[in-house]
Amino acid sequence: MENINRLYTMLSHANQAIVRSSGQDFLIAEICRIGVEHGGFKMAWIGFIQEGDNKVYPAASYGIGTDFLDHIHISTDAALPEGQGPTGAAIRTNSPSICNDCSNDPSLLPWRDEMAQRGLLAWAAFPLQMDGATVGALNLHAVEPRFFTQGWIGLLNQIAIDISFAMDSYVMNARRAAAEGTLRDTEQRLQGILASLDDGVWSITPDGTQLLYLNPGSEKIYQRPVGDFFRNTNLWLESLHPDDKQRALAAYEAMLETGKLDLEYRILRPNGEVRWLHDRGYAVHNGEGVPVRLDGIATDITERVHADKQQRLAAQVFENAAEAIMITDGDNNIVSVNAAFTRITGYEAGEVIGKNPRLLRSERHDAAFYQELWDTLNTTGHWQGEIWDKRKNGEEYPKWLAITVVLGERDIVANYIAIFADITERKEAEGKIQYLAHFDSLTGLPNRALLQDRLKQALAAASRHKKQLSLLFLDLDHFKNINDSLGHDVGDLLLQAVAERLQGCVREGDTVSRLGGDEFVVVLLDIQKSDNAAYVAQKIVDELAVPFSLGEHVLYVTSSIGISLFPEDGRNSDILIRNADSAMYSAKTGGRTITGSSRRT
Repeated sequence: MENINRLYTMLSHANQAIVRSSGQDFLIAEICRIGVEHGGFKMAWIGFIQEGDNKVYPAASYGIGTDFLDHIHISTDAALPEGQGPTGAAIRTNSPSICNDCSNDPSLLPWRDEMAQRGLLAWAAFPLQMDGATVGALNLHAVEPRFFTQGWIGLLNQIAIDISFAMDSYVMNARRAAAEGTLRDTEQRLQGILASLDDGVWSITPDGTQLLYLNPGSEKIYQRPVGDFFRNTNLWLESLHPDDKQRALAAYEAMLETGKLDLEYRILRPNGEVRWLHDRGYAVHNGEGVPVRLDGIATDITERVHADKQQRLAAQVFENAAEAIMITDGDNNIVSVNAAFTRITGYEAGEVIGKNPRLLRSERHDAAFYQELWDTLNTTGHWQGEIWDKRKNGEEYPKWLAITVVLGERDIVANYIAIFADITERKEAEGKIQYLAHFDSLTGLPNRALLQDRLKQALAAASRHKKQLSLLFLDLDHFKNINDSLGHDVGDLLLQAVAERLQGCVREGDTVSRLGGDEFVVVLLDIQKSDNAAYVAQKIVDELAVPFSLGEHVLYVTSSIGISLFPEDGRNSDILIRNADSAMYSAKTGGRTITGSSRRT
């Protein structure tokens, strides 16, 4: 009867300990104490196994002889002698294991002597579980053999079951506390993230009548305090741009059906500034599929919208520019060309992408020209000038080219941008202007300006080399009558024919020019004597005396020629021309065809 009373007292105190205990370490220590002080056991201890290890490690103990545990070796492996005892068996089989005669039980051979020294004659082990797995055992030692009866075993096993339940509760509580701590940490991190975002994070009721959440980043977007939106539920609607309001409301209503929102719209800040937002959201449903709230995030995309607009504009300018634009990478391989490039060069984009621009080169520039171009480009980052290139059909043409270097990271060349224009027509116009400035448009002969230039150079050469030259000044007799009677068209044809015959009367290095009207000047270089000039003049008279057949008209022409010599008749162009002109008029009035100058300067 006394043993039964001790057992129930032990059970009562164990239950109280389980209720009062706040943790596993305290509980198992209390259970061991209660087992000795109230259960009448000489020693009580609890041991646990570790994951991946068959050894049992004592975790709490109480009573006489606990030093026995300092060097005890117990295993759960049935193949080892240390695994044959009650503790290993209880853990291995998940059932109580009892030894009521420790002195004679061969399974206790590894510990029998030490147990005998301490008077431990009976040993019972009861499995302890956690999370459905056996993790240890409650061990009780008595001094009396055959101490553990079936009644004791059942009640003691119930205590072990209660301990297991308590340990499971501790684990669950610890997990719950850890989960709650993790949740709190996550919430704090999330709140910190939401507070640091420049985006606006929002949550509203499905009907849109109540704002549930709005993060601080929304203030930066709307330029309004967050509290204003909670006090005025219509403030968001009032912030919408009038032209976007209906479209935005329709998108939010559709969000209840589709479950998603993806919308770009404009808002107005209090100062009237327009900002573009990209709003993305989704509907949150309960277990029955009913929307309980709408969550979303609004991003200010104003700069992106403006950048996109500028990019589209730049793309239009690029594609529609009158000048050709060619972009290469840092290795000078073509990456992009516009329509004008194709129009000017004849190459389609696909024919040149990835290739070097040298395929456009003509043969008009040597290696030194291109070396100087690259030296300037690499030094200053820019080069421009006139250059000749070659079209796809092989035609060479002039262009005005400007190249700019674009630097990337660490000032490494990222791109070269070349802009060029076909200046063929301009060059032709310049050539025509240059031609008209120096040549007579009717006859193609040098005009007065070019005559003065050539005569100046010829006089300098003659003076330097002590040579003679002669100047012949001539006009056609009665040319005005031809214009008046037959018309200027016939007169022009006659002047062109005269110019052709005059060129046939002189050497290649001599000059035949037209001063205007029917007046012509011939410069004869390096004449040996004055008779040479007279000879050429007579040759001209004879050549012009041959009838001119001009369409339906046959014209007979006579001419008058005056001659001046360098250096006898003058040492500069103006005096020579004036003296030859005077001699020509003397010939005309004197009834002669040719006369020389009688003036000396």
